[in-house]
Amino acid sequence: MELAVAEAKRAGDRGDYPIGAVITRLTGKREVVVASAGNRVKTSGSSIKHVELETLKYVSSGYGRYLPDFILYSTHEPCAMCAGACVWSRIGAVVYGVSQEDIFAYGRKRGTQEYKWRACLIPCRLVFEKGNHSIPVIGGFLRRECQKLFSYRSTSWHLSLLNGTIHTSHLPFYKTSRDIACWYSNPSRPEPMSA
Repeated sequence: MELAVAEAKRAGDRGDYPIGAVITRLTGKREVVVASAGNRVKTSGSSIKHVELETLKYVSSGYGRYLPDFILYSTHEPCAMCAGACVWSRIGAVVYGVSQEDIFAYGRKRGTQEYKWRACLIPCRLVFEKGNHSIPVIGGFLRRECQKLFSYRSTSWHLSLLNGTIHTSHLPFYKTSRDIACWYSNPSRPEPMSA
């Protein structure tokens, strides 16, 4: 889960919701990390690029359609869409930090126009039950650490992306925050393309 929290902070650094996920594989008594990522909903422009869904798709592309020997760790409880993907992929287990109720409560009190923190108040356990697939779930794992992500704000150069000095829409030919960082730190950088 610590790796998921680190991925969440990286997502926050690039201007996205700070949500992270990790998928591990159980081999005997060992647990091996096979994928980790941060959320890309805001930076991709797609409301369905949830990190849990994207990591499940990535792992399934390499390990096959069903993932009974794998565990999904997420800083936030999977929404109904991501929980459905867990059912279809037959994931072995799910471990999350904050619940959909926590997300809803935070969004209602402290959500902003930039970070609304909307929640789908359908617990992943209910989706698993209705999906006729018994998936062990551990909720509230490192909950306090994951709750801190609600208010995580980058302290790096990425703030210039958020405060308007540089905006990713001005850089349509760059795909990742690393590409933008390389452009930003290059003194002989070309001017951004106009939209």
